[in-house]
Amino acid sequence: MIMYFAKRSTDIIFFCDICSRSLKFKFFLSFFCDFLIEIIFFPLTFDFKYLIVVSTSGSSGMITKNNSNNYNITDIFENVSHAKYDLMNDIMSLGIHRLWKKYFVDLVLSNYTDNEKILDIASGSGDIFNLLPISKNLYALDPVSEMHNISRKKNSSKKINYEVGYAENLPYKKNFFQIITCTYGVRNFKNRKNGFSEIYRCLKKNGYFFIMEFGIPKRDLLKSSYKNFLKYVLPFTGSIISNDRHSYKYLADSIISFPNQNNLLKELINTGFSHIKTIDFISGANSIYIMQKK
Repeated sequence: MIMYFAKRSTDIIFFCDICSRSLKFKFFLSFFCDFLIEIIFFPLTFDFKYLIVVSTSGSSGMITKNNSNNYNITDIFENVSHAKYDLMNDIMSLGIHRLWKKYFVDLVLSNYTDNEKILDIASGSGDIFNLLPISKNLYALDPVSEMHNISRKKNSSKKINYEVGYAENLPYKKNFFQIITCTYGVRNFKNRKNGFSEIYRCLKKNGYFFIMEFGIPKRDLLKSSYKNFLKYVLPFTGSIISNDRHSYKYLADSIISFPNQNNLLKELINTGFSHIKTIDFISGANSIYIMQKK
């Protein structure tokens, strides 16, 4: 029932989006979506100040021990890809990831120069390129070849250069891309320091690195509710949908163990990036980081 409501809500919002190409209007829809989800699913934590999506330099959360290294990440995503990868994202975000991705793509486009190259790391089933109104100079990197097969079907009209590989060892020349994106993939880097260094190497001067990633909400009551959702509801739902509780437990653990905003930004800045902006949704349950190579 919750999944049905979330999907129908985003369908209505996307219909409204078609009626207006105004970035301000899309921004309002994003606010409204967060507002709606927080009222319906987390009524005890609602705060009217949250009607504004906040650009912030970080949160004050604590880092939890990263247990995700106990998993074989490639095997997990091979299993998930054979099941229902897009449905997995619907479950993790209550269907709202589709709206977040549209907003993310608008931010990318606002910093895009015609005929420049874009790389999507951990490209998965190709959602980002499917939303981008660009058909060439697109590069997709993912460690799971089956994900590329899903993307090829979804993006059959676009010329995308597919590579199987990892962020820690990018198969591209120095200063090659104007924009590199990574949606819900940084959590799965085996070595973030090496991954960020490789991304920095492959970006042109003044190029942008856009990250969208799940995290733990900042407000205490919402934080507790969301952690319980990740620990208990997500693995249980995964076991019902795909008979694969283990993979969905990894996805939950990877969010819980992911660094807070302050520490993630420190890692990026220590690599050499300049921090442009961080945009939070639902108190940081989902965040967009915009970094630049100066």
